[in-house]
Amino acid sequence: GDMGRVHLEIIGVDNMVNMDQLAPGISGAPILKSNKTDSFVAIVYEDTFAKTDVIDDCLSPRWMPYMQRAFTLRTMFPNSQLFLSVFDYDSGGGHDLVGRVSVDLTNLRPGSEYLLQYNLYKSAKVGSRKPRG
Repeated sequence: GDMGRVHLEIIGVDNMVNMDQLAPGISGAPILKSNKTDSFVAIVYEDTFAKTDVIDDCLSPRWMPYMQRAFTLRTMFPNSQLFLSVFDYDSGGGHDLVGRVSVDLTNLRPGSEYLLQYNLYKSAKVGSRKPRG
């Protein structure tokens, strides 16, 4: 059945870890200070997968209204979790996970608008994890 819709907009991420910084000694490569995380957000909700546009070289990216950042997600089950993962885009594939969060939507009221902010974590394990953005 169709229980409604969730309208989601990804606005930004603050203070991410730089996933594109090369350490000295790796293939003799110098540290490239101008090379920063090329981020995008992957969204998983029930039977839907979507992702934002990639923002290049930014540790606190903001998705502008003209970019792919807004999504309408169909709700079929009342207790579904919304999963958001931030990745560093790599042109050869194998994108690096920056962090992720699971959002419980059960306490949100229909017809209401919320501006929510969450910490990202590298792991889904709760013990001793540190925010990554």
